[in-house]
Amino acid sequence: MAVAAVLSFLIGALLWYRARTDAGGRAFPLGVLWYVVAVSPITNLVFVAGVLVAERTLYLPSIGAVFAMAGLSALLPPRALRAGGIVMAAVVTSWCVRTVTYQPAWTDQTTIFQHMLDVVPESGRSAWVRGDLRLEEGDVAGALAEYRTALGRLGPEYVFLTESGRRLISAGLPEIAIPFLDRAWEERPDRSAAPSLLTVVHSRREDWPETENWARRTIALNPADLASRHLLSVSLAARDRWADAARAREELLAVGERTAWQQWFWLVELRGRAGEIDGARAAADSARLRAPGVDQVRQIDSVLAVVEALPDVSQNSGMLQDTIRNRVP
Repeated sequence: MAVAAVLSFLIGALLWYRARTDAGGRAFPLGVLWYVVAVSPITNLVFVAGVLVAERTLYLPSIGAVFAMAGLSALLPPRALRAGGIVMAAVVTSWCVRTVTYQPAWTDQTTIFQHMLDVVPESGRSAWVRGDLRLEEGDVAGALAEYRTALGRLGPEYVFLTESGRRLISAGLPEIAIPFLDRAWEERPDRSAAPSLLTVVHSRREDWPETENWARRTIALNPADLASRHLLSVSLAARDRWADAARAREELLAVGERTAWQQWFWLVELRGRAGEIDGARAAADSARLRAPGVDQVRQIDSVLAVVEALPDVSQNSGMLQDTIRNRVP
């Protein structure tokens, strides 16, 4: 309904603009068009805006408001200019007063959220915020009820679904996060946030085939996602696919984190168990160069000794991988 009203307003302003040929007559509809187009991305009418606390997003629409006011001035007959000027001065003054009195609401994220809850408690955004607050309080049932309300009012918006899923994961509720993230993936399979979070969820469940599945989807969309590359290597190593895990870790190093000694440290065992002893020694050398201290060097040497003696310990399923799994984000 709201979108239809806005479109009608835009069409009317456009027809007005095309019907006039004088600059004064065109200024008002031009201002209206400018304002509506510029303000649309942050109204939540078309989609949920990703940025909430950013008054700068209103600067550009304000130019349209000035154009519209100037156009109204040009349309006034000479005998009404004085009265019109007084009215506009009153309007501008009231805007200035409202701007000053509204400033405290923009103090920080907490104040703007509280203002939103007080002024528009029925909005989908407010339900979303109330859900987050309930979750922080440990009221899972209350949080989910608010999230359902937000979903009904906002629709399956990607930002809402992924951010809610992220909060549920952080709250230790990955199983509940899955439906949110699955829905987000269905809505926008061209974005990497949902599969990245699903990679984390399934790694925490130690469902390694699904971890690999979602990690590969994430990497295909966002090759720079280092966490998903890390978890891909972990999921492969967990199933004794040592060579594949080593390649995944090497690709992670090629994309980033070449200076992180831990990445080379983990690569030592992966290469060694894949039968690449020379590669394991080279990885150990790289890890030693980047190790921050003597204790880390001892860890590197210990793991290298294990893989060099691999025939004697071949029944072990990768003691270092337990350390890696404990570091899953």
